[in-house]
Amino acid sequence: SIAVIASFFGVAVGLLFAFMASRVTNRSGWLYQTTKWFLAVLRSLPDVAYVLIFVAVVGVGSMAGILALFVFNIGIAAKLTSETIDAVDPGPLEAADAAGAGTAGRSRWAALPQILPNYRAYARYISERNSRAAVGIGYAGGGGIGQVIQVQLARFNYENVSAIVIAMFVVVLLIDQFSQYARRRLV
Repeated sequence: SIAVIASFFGVAVGLLFAFMASRVTNRSGWLYQTTKWFLAVLRSLPDVAYVLIFVAVVGVGSMAGILALFVFNIGIAAKLTSETIDAVDPGPLEAADAAGAGTAGRSRWAALPQILPNYRAYARYISERNSRAAVGIGYAGGGGIGQVIQVQLARFNYENVSAIVIAMFVVVLLIDQFSQYARRRLV
């Protein structure tokens, strides 16, 4: 659940930042530079470092894990999507400008339809990544399955740890298979 919640909200907010981090959809020079700088700072720390920060802020548990992955996902989603926005076909953008569209209309009606397939692929990638990263996040104090593994290791219940690892392997494999199925259906 940590991975699902963080993925959903992280890629949604990341999309907004992506539009602000692209010269194609952001005509304000200072906002563009500030957003690029902010996203570079977000990507500079790994997700485990974020969980340590959020454990200090909100305490040990799932909320720290969700916040850590959420912040990290914003940086990844915004970076990948903004680069896709920068490469869109200029024809629809020029048509939106000719029709008198503002920045929001230009982004919504000219850029978004062109980037949507790639954005969906990035969202699936981030979701798959989070399902694996949630273990390390939990072990560092972010709750979830990683915390369960930590408790089982402390109790020397290696059989339980083995069962959890096998179950995680199966779940990640199923997520990957579902993602491939969804990709074939959407493309």
